[in-house]
This record gives sequence, structure tokens and C-alpha cells, in this order.
Amino acid sequence: MLKKSTLAIAVSSAVFASSVYAEPTLDLYGRVDLGLEYYSDSENLGGADIFAGLEAPKANTDEKGFSLSDGNNSRLGVKGEAQLPNGLTTAYQYELGTRILDGNANPFVRYGWLSISNGQHTLTAGTQDNYLLMYGGLNAQYSEVHGYGAYYYATEVMPGSMAQTFRTDSTLAYTFGGGAFSGDTFTATVALHINEDTRTTEAPEPANKNAPTLAELAAKANFEAADLNKSGITGVTVGVESNLDKLALTAAYQQSVVSESDAAKKANIDVPSPSVASVGARYDISDVANVGFNYYIADRDTKGDSGRDMWVLGGDYQLSENLNLHAGFGAGSDDADTQRQMDANVFAQLTYTLSDSNQIRFEFEQASLSKKDDAGKKVEGDAQVFLISLRQDF
Repeated sequence: MLKKSTLAIAVSSAVFASSVYAEPTLDLYGRVDLGLEYYSDSENLGGADIFAGLEAPKANTDEKGFSLSDGNNSRLGVKGEAQLPNGLTTAYQYELGTRILDGNANPFVRYGWLSISNGQHTLTAGTQDNYLLMYGGLNAQYSEVHGYGAYYYATEVMPGSMAQTFRTDSTLAYTFGGGAFSGDTFTATVALHINEDTRTTEAPEPANKNAPTLAELAAKANFEAADLNKSGITGVTVGVESNLDKLALTAAYQQSVVSESDAAKKANIDVPSPSVASVGARYDISDVANVGFNYYIADRDTKGDSGRDMWVLGGDYQLSENLNLHAGFGAGSDDADTQRQMDANVFAQLTYTLSDSNQIRFEFEQASLSKKDDAGKKVEGDAQVFLISLRQDF
């Protein structure tokens, strides 16, 4: 009798499970992307906005000039979704970036998220897109590797993975509609960044070299290095997009959330809560051409002049069936003379499609920057990067 009851429970459980759960799809994909790069920086000012020799064993410098680059991240990933009988849809993506130029380097997570959707409503948790970029930066800047100086310049004020990134770690996001670039009449996303503020008392030197470092303040307060922010939610991002036929209007806002830790209070450290706001638009001129614009306002939330602004205009043109040109221009400034001024940012990318799975690209970017040195003298310089890359998708 006991055996029959156990068997009946097992069978009924299996039947119930099969009526509720659906087997997810499985899509295995990847790419190898490798390029040869030339880099120059006349006054060593551009390194924060043009990242040379990405994923190379050793960083590219003005002195070296040449380097191999895996800046578009060779990768291997799996993704899929499942349609549940109750109308819900679950989805996942797990993607590893692979540094193919350095055999000793471990793979790193580019994407790692799970989502659940019900009609127009989607909840996504994990490492996912940076929605400040999705609802703004990609209006005018969408090169494969270089060409993001304007975006980097505006977002470098943010802490943790919100700074100068295409993806954010440890994020919980709710999206109404299909999300950015879905074409929906209206779509929006609200994202919470969970416990990923990396600032500690061992932070880099402050901009004012005469001020004590955070480590010195910590030592004076007689405690070991510790986190400065105790807030569980360390950032919030909001993005909205409205599509009106061929015109898309976008806006986004990202804010650091800070609750000063006991260690910060003991050391009398004022932990800033920086932010970035973005507004923009893109327009489909024809089937083969489009143009986009974006404007950023950033605030370091520090004493004195802490504001920064940046604008960028870009677009692309399908020159032939296999040849595409993307190019743009931007400029920005900082309220503080001691900070770098982005006098100009020029970028271009020419892509030739060899097949459905192969392409060759030529990329160029120049950042013209200036700042005042310790003596108050204005220093100007140009940083340039040239990159030719070959890609194989699979």
C-alpha cells in the first residue's frame, strides 16, 4: 500500500510539473574579434576617454604605438527562453568574454541574467545592459570598439559598474514595453543597482592634490580601509523612449544613492552622490541613412564647480549592400578649469560585410582635450586611435 501511494505521488508530481514547466530554448553563440591598433597621445590627456589596446596582454601607449586589440570582446554565450502555460515567459543569457590574447587570463562575465515577462511587463535580474547607454548614448554612438569618448567623458563621474560601461553588475530592472530600440510607441525601464558601489577609504587621489587622501583621512581616524557607502541600493537608472514614425525621442537619468558608512563618518569623509542626465533623439532619414543626437549633463556632487556637459551628433549611411559608414562629432566642458575639457571628439567606422558571419572594420577616433596644470598654464593635446579588425561569428 505504501509503495502504491508513493508511486501515485511521484506520477502525479511528474504530470503536474510537465503541465506547468516548459523546456527552455538553447542558443549557443560566439565570436572571435581581433584587431591591429595604432595609438598616439601628444600630452597624455586622452587615456581616460580613448581606451587603447583593449584586452591586450599589455596596454597600448603613445610610446609603443602599436598593439593587438580584442576590444570588441571575443565571446561565448548561451541564451534562450521558455513559454509557460500560464502566459508567463522566462528568459536567460549567460555570456563569457574571453581574452584570446592572454592565455593566463580567466574568462569574465559580460552578461548573466534571468528575466520573467507577462505581456508588456518584464523583470530582469543580474548583469545586464547599462540603460543610461541604451536610452541615450546609442542614439549617436554605436561603433564596435572606439568612438565613445563623449559617453565616457560624461559617465566617468559615476561609481562602480555605472562608470564608462555598456553593462552594469548586480542590477534589478523593470521594463514596460519592448525596451530601447524596440520601436514601441512608448517604453520605459527603471533599474536598481544593488550593493555595487566600489568606493572605499583606499580610493584614488582627489583632484585637489593639496587635500589629504581618503586613506590618510582613514589613518587619522584610526581604522582600517572600509566601504564608504552602506546603502543596499547604490544606484538608480530611469530611461524612457517614445517612437513617432521615423523619429525616436529618448531621455535617461542615473543617480548614485549614498548612505554614508560609520567608517566614512568617523573619518569625516563626505561621500558624493554623482549623477548623469541624458536627452536625445534619432531619425531615420531613409532606408539607408539615419542621424542621432544626444546631450549629457553630469554632476560629480563635490564642493565647488562639479558640473560637466557633453553633446554628440552622429549617424550612419549604407554606402552599398556590403559597406556601411558610421561617423560623428561631439564636444563638452567641465565647470572646473583643473578638469579635462573635451574640446572635440571625432569618430568614424567603416564596416565591410564579407558574409553573414564575417566582417572587416576600420575605426578611427580622436579626442582633443585641454586642462590647466598645477601652475595654471593651459595644456592642450590630441589622442588618436586607428583600428582595423576582423570578426568571425558562429
